[in-house]
Amino acid sequence: MSPALGQVAEMTALDVGGPPTLSRAGPDRSYPAMPVWAGVSGAATLVAVASSLVSVGAGVLVAVVGFGAVVGVADVVWRRIPNVVCVSMAVLAVGFGLVFDSVLLSWVVIGALGTCAPVLVLHLINPTWVGFGDVKYLAALGALLGVLYWPAGMVVLWVASVAAVLSRPWVPPAWRRAVPLGFWLSVASVPVVDVVLVVQ
Repeated sequence: MSPALGQVAEMTALDVGGPPTLSRAGPDRSYPAMPVWAGVSGAATLVAVASSLVSVGAGVLVAVVGFGAVVGVADVVWRRIPNVVCVSMAVLAVGFGLVFDSVLLSWVVIGALGTCAPVLVLHLINPTWVGFGDVKYLAALGALLGVLYWPAGMVVLWVASVAAVLSRPWVPPAWRRAVPLGFWLSVASVPVVDVVLVVQ
């Protein structure tokens, strides 16, 4: 495990002085209902599918931006990552793998497993280090990026970890106690996809 990822694990753990979690404060009534997330995810999926008519790379880029924006907002505001978003991303990745001859389904699977594995280990060791929502999002993101290049998800995880550590002096105090990893993953995924598309 890289030092940056280890630091993020420590920073992600919620301490007593951190923001209230679901278990301590009860359900957050401001959190949007599932149909809202399903509608947003459906819209992002449709736009990504339409963009894939140009190229599969365009479809992946639009999906990363659209779903990433949803996850970033949800993680920062409510400190949760909607399950329906992760499922939609994974289904879209598999769909791209089935439709496009240039996409290897094995890359989708390897991308998902390889990207979420390090964080899953941290979660199993101590669930307060990294939430399971981050693990699910990493699996979905790794699958989607695996459509283009299977190691891309692991690069995103590394870039997001470094960004979270380096930005610590300038972020809000609450972020220093509990890093919104989903937000940083969403931010890091866009330039990584851009680089992959340029190189390809």
